[in-house]
Amino acid sequence: MTIRGTAALWGVLAVAAATGLFLLKYEVIALEGKLERVTEDIEADRRAIHVLRAEWSYLNEPDALDRLVGRHLDLVPVGPERMTVLDAIPLRPRPPAVDQAGAALPFDPVRPPRVLYPGTTHAIPLPGEKPTVLADAATMRTEP
Repeated sequence: MTIRGTAALWGVLAVAAATGLFLLKYEVIALEGKLERVTEDIEADRRAIHVLRAEWSYLNEPDALDRLVGRHLDLVPVGPERMTVLDAIPLRPRPPAVDQAGAALPFDPVRPPRVLYPGTTHAIPLPGEKPTVLADAATMRTEP
């Protein structure tokens, strides 16, 4: 290879390196801008989280909760007439009992059905209704 060929090769390499550095410089500038935007977004999110934590702390104060409950809910204190024993709460229905021949029995011989309000038309009150009478715990026991 001659001196002229070597100089041309070095010239091409220099132009390629300059072009690569030029493109790299603008890519770095673009990435720095993106990094700055992401950093600003993170800082904005941190400020928003700080405000939300302060709001959460304020709204969870007992006085503030009491005001909100009084304004939006029609709650009344639970009185002793609304309390009952655990045995008075009806369980899920069992699968129907069958006799030896496989016919369904009209009742469960092991455990009769339990109702919350014996003698009323609705054993379980409908949603929105308030119970009028609670069953006596002694009449609700079905276990021997």
